[in-house]
Amino acid sequence: MRRFLIRFLLLLIFVALAAGVWLYTDYHRFIRASAVDDAAAQTFSIQSGDSVATVVRRLQGQGVLGQGSNGQALANFQNKRYAAYIKFWAQQQGQAHQLKVGQYQLIAGMTPPELLDLFVSGKTIVYRVQFIEGWTFADALAAIRSHPKVEQTLTFVPAKDMPEILGSEISHYEGLLFPDTFQFAEQAKDIDILKQSHDLMKKNLETAWQARHPDIVLKTPYELLILASIIEKETALDSERHEISGVFHRRMAKGMRLQTDPTVIYGLGEQYTGRLTRSQLRLDTPYNTYTRHGLPPTPIALPGMASLIAAGQPDDGESLFFVADGKGGHTFSKTYEAHREAVKVYRQFQQSQESQ
Repeated sequence: MRRFLIRFLLLLIFVALAAGVWLYTDYHRFIRASAVDDAAAQTFSIQSGDSVATVVRRLQGQGVLGQGSNGQALANFQNKRYAAYIKFWAQQQGQAHQLKVGQYQLIAGMTPPELLDLFVSGKTIVYRVQFIEGWTFADALAAIRSHPKVEQTLTFVPAKDMPEILGSEISHYEGLLFPDTFQFAEQAKDIDILKQSHDLMKKNLETAWQARHPDIVLKTPYELLILASIIEKETALDSERHEISGVFHRRMAKGMRLQTDPTVIYGLGEQYTGRLTRSQLRLDTPYNTYTRHGLPPTPIALPGMASLIAAGQPDDGESLFFVADGKGGHTFSKTYEAHREAVKVYRQFQQSQESQ
């Protein structure tokens, strides 16, 4: 009997040692092995209040941290074992209570420790909405409404109501937004992005107004915003913005009409099909600066910071006219006669391009 007990105890010790060796080996194999295969490479969200155990269960539901077993019973055993392993690792590394809320990109080949490192790093997926300089408010709204990760709450809100919704002192929707790239980690509401852009415009407009030359003809920040939007549509070259601003300032100071095509195009709306006609230039609208003096009633586009600054800091000079040179820039003239010659050169350039 005594011999039997000794043998039984030795067997138990052997089994315990074997089990310990197996668990040690299995644990370290799991820690070093890939937890994410190509099929499982996807996004995963950590939610507020999630524990490591909760995260592990959801990961296993997505085919991560528990693949490879045949049979339901064996699969359940494996999943529980792997869950225990990763919880033990998290506790040992001090990561058990460090998970950061957000959406993460799982990459094929990631090991369990790399998954935990990702979830405590806060390096969430970043989505972007971009508003481009020169866009209209409608263009910006279209970009938001076409973004799959933006929650649409303003779908049935007309543009005329946007200033009130955004809490703006400006009564017209055009000019409310500043062109920039707006980032968000997870689902964002359209109103939040619009407010962020509007707040940025208020800040940058105030900066440009404070930096203006003291003797300019513009009387209010809103007039500066309107002129900046025209400058934005007239040129994409930073080197020309202040010079174009100077032309417009001198024309206004002399009581001359601005005679700028972008305002006419904006006033035509959908009637504009890509090329201005003589009859359209003569068609009187509130935005036709060929038929009306002064600035149009509202901005015509989203001006960037360079145009805002240029609107308040016109270059000194004598030029009163400018026309495209066909090479991406403009030819500036002091007299109408010189301007007519520059227009003639530009039209000849256009004809040569069309004949090729």
